[in-house]
Parts: sequence; structure tokens; C-alpha cells
Amino acid sequence: MGKTRKTAPHLTNSDSSISTNALVYYTKDWLNDSRIRQHSQHTIGERECFIAKLIWFLRHKGCETCGLAELREFLVYLGEAHLEKGGRWGNPRMTKPLRPK
Repeated sequence: MGKTRKTAPHLTNSDSSISTNALVYYTKDWLNDSRIRQHSQHTIGERECFIAKLIWFLRHKGCETCGLAELREFLVYLGEAHLEKGGRWGNPRMTKPLRPK
């Protein structure tokens, strides 16, 4: 029997948001494209880290989709999460603000 090919999850069309599951699917493809294009391991690693943190944030907040509002919340979280009781990313040792990049 042949393998069943996964089909791409659909984007939501109401506000240009994407489902969190679709985001996971498409970022894997994006990272594979980065490897095919022979981007540096540093670049790929930075992208993987950023996406992993975004997906963690979306799931932590219970977001089923990611749109402009969720991305803005994520960026605010990056700057202020060290003030949360459990620390940034749920790690009680991460209580210092991020350095600007």
C-alpha cells in the first residue's frame, strides 16, 4: 500500500490568521526550505528557536489561531514576560528582561 500524503492545513480567511496547527505544518516546510537553500546553521537555529517560542506562547495562551493580534501579544510577551510569576517561558530562572537585538 502507498503512503498517505498529508495535505496542508487551511488558512483561516476572515482576518489573515493561520491556525496554530497550520503554523506548525508550514514552519516545518519553511525550515526545510532554509536547509535546501543552504542557509547557515545559525540562521536555521535562530528561526527554529523563534518559531518554537511562538508556538509555545500560542499554546500557553490557548490560541487556536495566530494573526496580527496574537503576534503583537507575543512581541509584548517577549518584553514583559520576565515579570510573570513563573518567569519567561514558564521558567522561574528567566526573570531578566531580554536584551534588545
